[in-house]
This record gives sequence, structure tokens and C-alpha cells, in this order.
Amino acid sequence: MIRLLLLQSSLLAAAAAKEECYAINGKVECEFADETTTSRVPVGKVQVDLMDEDSFSSELMGRTWTDDEGYFNVTGCGSDFGSWNSPDPYLKFFHKCPISNGAILDERRVFNYYSLLPIPLPVVKEQGTITLK
Repeated sequence: MIRLLLLQSSLLAAAAAKEECYAINGKVECEFADETTTSRVPVGKVQVDLMDEDSFSSELMGRTWTDDEGYFNVTGCGSDFGSWNSPDPYLKFFHKCPISNGAILDERRVFNYYSLLPIPLPVVKEQGTITLK
């Protein structure tokens, strides 16, 4: 009997989960700085992950890579427990942009971008240009 109640509770919780889908367009650039100037250059082949931030972990909703001009279009769906609780999307970039002293590293670094407005489809979010740090 207890197992049946637990199974019913689990099924109701899953049914109450709120799923939303997102589409985000944008452009990625690296910032290059020396003693006199700072410039920004579009960067290709950057991995872009659309993530859903949760209390204990984040879940991958979608993945893409930037083109040679730095443009990306990532789509994905996520769900959170409860019909009142929408996913909390953010973008995660894996890149090799130079660090602040101008050195270029071989290993990929991660830049999390949280300034997304959680606007689900059918609206496509035009994020604009994001400068990786």
C-alpha cells in the first residue's frame, strides 16, 4: 500500500512539472587589451550550453557552437518541479579567450552568463553580443 502511494505521489509530481522551451540567438567575442587599446574580436568554435539552474545542480537543455563570426543559436527545453516553477536558463561558454594580462591559455575556460530574461518560445530571445571574460 505504501509503495502504491509513493508511486502515485511520484507520478503526480512528474505531471506537475512545468516544462518550457527556449531559443536564444547571440554573438560571442573575446576582449584583447594592451597598454593603449582594448579591442573585441568575434570568436568561432566556442561551445555554448543552455543550462537550467537548479538548487543542487544545473541541467543541460541545449548545446551548440559559434560559427566563424561568433554567432550562435541555441535551443532547448527544461522542466522544474511544480507547476509554479519555471526553468532558470543561463548560458555557459567554453572558450580560450586571453586572460586579463593578454596571455592565451591552451585549456578551455568557462564563462557563465546569467543575464537572460527567461522568455520561453515562441519568442526567440535576441541576446546581442556577449564579451567573454
